[in-house]
Amino acid sequence: MMEFDEFVRQGLVSRHSKDAARTRNLIIESGNRMRFLRSIKKTGENAGYIVENAYDIIRELTEARLSLDGYKSSSHEATVAYLRKLGFPEADVIFIDEMRKTRHKIKYYGKTVDIDYALSVLEFLGSIYEKLLKLSK
Repeated sequence: MMEFDEFVRQGLVSRHSKDAARTRNLIIESGNRMRFLRSIKKTGENAGYIVENAYDIIRELTEARLSLDGYKSSSHEATVAYLRKLGFPEADVIFIDEMRKTRHKIKYYGKTVDIDYALSVLEFLGSIYEKLLKLSK
């Protein structure tokens, strides 16, 4: 995965004025998704939805921070790369990038995932959620 600054150079991330309304809306939406994930029974039938929503929570909170920092990304990959700039360990960035790729395959190619993977994604989300939330405010 490219470094965030390369995405900026390529025009996939642009500088914008800080957008408090967008930031607030992204935080609210990510909170709604988190409440949804906490409320559902976790089964093999909804494993894909769990992964999709978990990834989207991470993406939305990261985009909220991007917005606070005056950036707008048109690339999910660039959004994930920004986590490096926020000080996330490389292993976390790699795991989130794998989530990104898996979500893409679920949404656009009909890939299925098993409940064990979905539960590992939820456990990972639980380990970084508060940090992401604090960084996005």
